[in-house]
Amino acid sequence: MEESQPLSEPTTLVQTFKGKSIISISNGQTIGTVNDILIDPKDLRISAIVTSKGGLLSREIDAILANEIRVWGKDVILVSGPDIIRKKEDIPDLGDWLSVSNQIKGREVFSLDGLRVGEINDLVVDMEGNLVSYDLVKVGTSMAEAMVAGPEEEKKRLLINTTHAMGKDVLIVDLAKGHQGDIATEFED
Repeated sequence: MEESQPLSEPTTLVQTFKGKSIISISNGQTIGTVNDILIDPKDLRISAIVTSKGGLLSREIDAILANEIRVWGKDVILVSGPDIIRKKEDIPDLGDWLSVSNQIKGREVFSLDGLRVGEINDLVVDMEGNLVSYDLVKVGTSMAEAMVAGPEEEKKRLLINTTHAMGKDVLIVDLAKGHQGDIATEFED
C-alpha cells in the first residue's frame, strides 16, 4: 500500500462554515449566511452553499453554486457578486446533491471487504473548497480501525480518494487506496 504524506495546506471541517457571512467581493455587501453545504456524490466535490430565508412555515431554499465562491475564508465566504443567489427551482442538479448536515453527517462507512469502518461526522476541505477527507466517529475496533489515521483518542480521517461509492444510504471505501496522516485542522492565521 502506498503511504500518503501529511497535507501541508491548511484544511477545515465543512461544518465550521455554517453561520458564516457570505460577502460579495464586488461591493462588500453581506448577501446571506451559510446554512448548509451541498455535495455532488458523483464528483465528490462541493456543489453549492445553501442560504435560507423565511420562518419555519415559509422557508425558501436559496443556493450559491460553488463556482461562484472566490474564497473559503476562515471568517467569511467571499463570492463574485451580490446577484448570484439562485432559487432551488433554477438549479437542475439540486435533487442529486447531498446535504452535509442532513444526508452525509451520520452516514455509515463500510470497506469493500464488508467491515464497518465508522460513521461520517463531517467532511474536510482545503482553502479552495475541495474535499480532502472524511472526518469519522464511532470507528470500529476492527482491521479497518488500524487503516484509519489519527491518534486513538481523536476522530479519524479517511482521504476522499478512498471513496468507492457514495450511495443513498452508506459510503463504501477502498482502504487499500491509502489513509491520511496528521493534517492541519484549521486555517492558519
